[in-house]
Amino acid sequence: MRAALDDLETAFRCVLRCGSAEDVVVIADSLLHLRLVTLEDLAASARSAPRWVTGLLATTDRAESGLESIVRVRLRSCRLRVRAQVWIGARRVDLVVGDRLVIECDGAEHHGGWAAQSADRARDRALVASGYLVMRVTYRQVLDDWPAIEQEILAVVRRREHRWPRRRDAV
Repeated sequence: MRAALDDLETAFRCVLRCGSAEDVVVIADSLLHLRLVTLEDLAASARSAPRWVTGLLATTDRAESGLESIVRVRLRSCRLRVRAQVWIGARRVDLVVGDRLVIECDGAEHHGGWAAQSADRARDRALVASGYLVMRVTYRQVLDDWPAIEQEILAVVRRREHRWPRRRDAV
C-alpha cells in the first residue's frame, strides 16, 4: 500500500493557511536552501494566500537551517538588522546583528562531534581576535529558553556593542 503524500506545492499551501508566520518563513527558507523551489514558485503558491503571507515571502533567506531561520525571524521582530550567511574574510557565519555581533546557531547535526566543536571554537577565536562578538545558541536553548536568549542579545544591542566603535581622529 502507498502512503498518502502531498506534493510540495500542496504542502506549502497548507502551511500558508495553517502555519504561523515563523513556520512559513522557516519552511520557505528550507525549500529555497535545498533548491526544491524558486522564489517565483513560492510566490505562485501564495497567490491566493492572505496579504501578510506575501510580505513574509519577501523576508525569506537561504538560511542553512530552520534554527537559523527561527532566530533571524525572532530577532527581526525585535526590529534588529540581521543578515544571514555573511562572509567575514574566509569564514561564513550564520547571522550578524548590526555590524559585529555574530550569532552561530548550533544544531546537533553539524556541531555534535568533538572535531566540529573544536573547529567552531577556533573560528570563534579568530572572529573575536578580529573584533567581532560571538554568541552561540543551541536548538534546545532557542526552542526552550528563547526569552533568556533574546534578553542577552538585546543587552548587547542596548550597550551598542553590536556596532563598531566610532573611531576618534588623532589630534
